[in-house]
Amino acid sequence: MLYMFKFIVPEAKQEKVIDMFKKHELSARKSKNGNYVSLTAQIFMRSSQEVIDVYKKASAIEGLIAL
Repeated sequence: MLYMFKFIVPEAKQEKVIDMFKKHELSARKSKNGNYVSLTAQIFMRSSQEVIDVYKKASAIEGLIAL
C-alpha cells in the first residue's frame, strides 16, 4: 500500500528526517517564519508494522510532530 508520511520538524533537525528517507523522494515546505519545515514522503509499505516502525524511529527526533 502507498502510505504518506508527513512530519513537521524544527528547521535545524530536518536532516535527521531526510536521512530516514534517503532512497525516497521528499517534498519540503518551510513555515512562514522559517523555523519549521514540513516534510512529506509517499512510500510503498508492505505491512502496517513497517509503517509503525517508521513512526517509532521518527519519534526519537527531538521536536518532531508526526501528522
